[in-house]
Amino acid sequence: MSLITLEEIYKSGTKLTPMMAQYYEIKKQHIEDIVFFRMGDFYEVFFEDAKDCSKILNIALTHRGKLGDTPVPMAGIPHHAANNYIDKITEAGRRVAVCEQVENPKDAVGIVKRAVTQVVSPALPYDISKVSDAETFYICSVIKKGSRYFSTFLDYSTGDFFGEKLESINEFMDACQKMSIKEIISYPGQFTENSEMEDFLERENILKSIISKEYFQERNCTQAISKFIPNYKHDQLLKENPEILDSIGSICSFVDITQKPEKVQHLSPFSFRRNNQNLYVSSKTLTGLEIVPLQFRSNSHSLFDFMKKTKTAMGTRELRSAFANALTDKDAIELRQEFIDLLMSEPTTLQALEESLAEIRDIDRLLTKVSTKKYIPQDLINLSNSIEKFQEIEIKLKAIPSKFNSLIYENIPSKAKLKEVLDISSQILMTINPELSASLDKRNLILPGVNKSRDQLHELYANSTKKFEELEKKYLEETGIPKIKIKHNNIHGRFIEVSKIHSDKVPSYFHRRQTLVQSERYVTEELTKLEFEVNQAGEKLREVEQEILQSFISRIENHSSEIKKVSSSIAQIDLFHCFAIVANLEQWTKPKINENVFSIEGGWHPLIKKATKGSFIPHDLKLDDEKHFGLITGPNMAGKTTVMREMAIIQLLAQMGSFVPAAQATVTICDRIFSRLGASDNIQEGQSTFMVEMSETAEIIRHASSKSLIILDEIGRGTSTYDGLSIAWSLVEYLTKKLKTKTLFATHYHELIDLVDQLDGAKNLTVEAQSEGENVRFLYRLIEEGANQSYGIYVAKLAGIPKNILSRAKAKLNHLEKETKQSDQLNLWEQAQESNEEVINDLSHESNIISEEISSVDLNNMTPLQALEQIKNWQDRSNQIGH
Repeated sequence: MSLITLEEIYKSGTKLTPMMAQYYEIKKQHIEDIVFFRMGDFYEVFFEDAKDCSKILNIALTHRGKLGDTPVPMAGIPHHAANNYIDKITEAGRRVAVCEQVENPKDAVGIVKRAVTQVVSPALPYDISKVSDAETFYICSVIKKGSRYFSTFLDYSTGDFFGEKLESINEFMDACQKMSIKEIISYPGQFTENSEMEDFLERENILKSIISKEYFQERNCTQAISKFIPNYKHDQLLKENPEILDSIGSICSFVDITQKPEKVQHLSPFSFRRNNQNLYVSSKTLTGLEIVPLQFRSNSHSLFDFMKKTKTAMGTRELRSAFANALTDKDAIELRQEFIDLLMSEPTTLQALEESLAEIRDIDRLLTKVSTKKYIPQDLINLSNSIEKFQEIEIKLKAIPSKFNSLIYENIPSKAKLKEVLDISSQILMTINPELSASLDKRNLILPGVNKSRDQLHELYANSTKKFEELEKKYLEETGIPKIKIKHNNIHGRFIEVSKIHSDKVPSYFHRRQTLVQSERYVTEELTKLEFEVNQAGEKLREVEQEILQSFISRIENHSSEIKKVSSSIAQIDLFHCFAIVANLEQWTKPKINENVFSIEGGWHPLIKKATKGSFIPHDLKLDDEKHFGLITGPNMAGKTTVMREMAIIQLLAQMGSFVPAAQATVTICDRIFSRLGASDNIQEGQSTFMVEMSETAEIIRHASSKSLIILDEIGRGTSTYDGLSIAWSLVEYLTKKLKTKTLFATHYHELIDLVDQLDGAKNLTVEAQSEGENVRFLYRLIEEGANQSYGIYVAKLAGIPKNILSRAKAKLNHLEKETKQSDQLNLWEQAQESNEEVINDLSHESNIISEEISSVDLNNMTPLQALEQIKNWQDRSNQIGH
């Protein structure tokens, strides 16, 4: 860091310049941060910070003189363009301490005072106006109390603020992944003994910000907590869960120290989430089933993106949250379904909602900009228009039955409070100039006719040019001096410029101010008086417009909780509007809720159906108390995994209250959805494919209940055949006999087909295929029977494996089917040792195939190029036989 080099220079006895001494004192307080040091119209960075910025931002690295014999590396960016650079640094995982000039240089005695006014980090972005709708910026902290982990999550950019009580560090890490945490607050040594947590933070690129352990004690943070949660000591929720206060204290203290807010008024009321009230779906399941993308910044292939028909930023974030917080209450689910059904049945209302929602801006982040003093006047216009649109939406939904009010108006302000908010919005729209160029500096921010004093001052200020022109014309007539000009500069203000050749004509009431080579500059009492009046009018006009603007800011801040409730209501309306639009467009159906039966008729995977342009073959499936376990066998290309994925998606969508992709659907209410799909090494943690597979399976077994839905694919394939088969066999027995949870289990172990036939509660399933000689046709229909054969060699053929290898594989398969004993563990060495006679026979067979192809080739129907390509193919295969 910069401080290392600076300290070495300082300790060597080299005298620091006043500016560098000031920088040194500030840098000592922000050792780990890159300090953006304000120098006039630029931010400058020095030493190692400059080198880092040069690499991250791809800007020039230069030098600002020397300290002793040591050059001072420097890089700089224009102050007005800071928002284009600072967030790039935080995206690279670094923090930026923004050091501003905190006094007017004209008033400074000696060096201008500077201080850090804000610390920008991955979770605390500099310019929230540039972030995408779905992207969130959560910062979190966690404290262990007994065996539980109490965590707090805050998105300062939207005001989302809540806590959770988690049963293990793994649950906490999973919550971090689902929330896409950007930063975690920690005290020194908090995770030293937990290498898994340290590895997780590094792997997920989550910045760890270290603060004193004292900030993890509520008694040391009462002032900071009170700023974020007023009267928190009287909050009933926190009285019932006092263990969370230490975690809250650390977050509030950190944000208070780094952002230095005078007051915090844009946050949602702190809430406490209880996991048992929602369907639990792990982050790995959400991403593994392609329900949500790994990164929300770019377009991705996920169910979230497929369903993203929301029109507002708040609605988009609500949709993202809905996937991770599906319901477990039947009445709540069915109420959502009814409302979606109602919207679908009224296309005119749905279209009107869409039009109004499309005009609404990100209210949450507009409030944040106001609260953090980073707003521009146009933000108030956008905020007011959005609130006005909410009033439109209320009118459009006026006829809906009152039972749906709890869905969309649960926390809406009282009529009186809502009227106050609407009055503020209306007054803003009638007061503030909507033109993008309007500003306080231009003295045109407030519309005419709003304030008499403002209008009078504006008339004087706006007509100043005309007044000076009139005065200039008067002097021309009085003096007879040609080309007399009234000019202006920032140093001398207004003056009269006269050429030296006409100096003798200058009247006595012209007072000389400055002599130039070819001209003289003068002032008069009349000019000075007019200039003073105009300047005074301009300053007073700015003050009046500033006062009007500030009055609106204060009123918005005082009603921020009501505006947040309006935003929350809009988010819910947009969510259900989205569900209705998707259900209409994709012809999804309303699922029934049943205590024991999971039955799908004509179900499909929405992403794959879209990719196949409608040629998708739908699937039927039924699981109930009598048959709760389904073993799916057959080749991969037939779509085993697709079937399992779509069933899990249908279950999740149903519990979100959404319609589902099926002709008919009946689902139970699950407490958890588990999936183990695909094979992957976890090299960073030193885990093989098989270790990852077994670890994830063990996690499922530990937490699954009879009310869960489990999706398992190819368990046991990461080890030798009989090891894997034995594990899969035992797992099938446990899930069927002991756990009795609804399970779909895909496998290549055909030996399990006979096992399932003998187990109560289990049934065989396969995706239908037909053999036609050596060719196979996949029908993709799910049927209740076991696969009658494997099609691996055919799939290899489709993939383009050379014919000689396929021929050798067929011979080998025949040999294994005849010779392998089911009771023997496979021995890789024994299986590899075969007679030379078998090898010679296989090679001879390949030679015969080539001869037959040469004899049967139709030269008359081949182009010269095709003939050359075929000859090359025969040559290559002959060379392989020769080797």
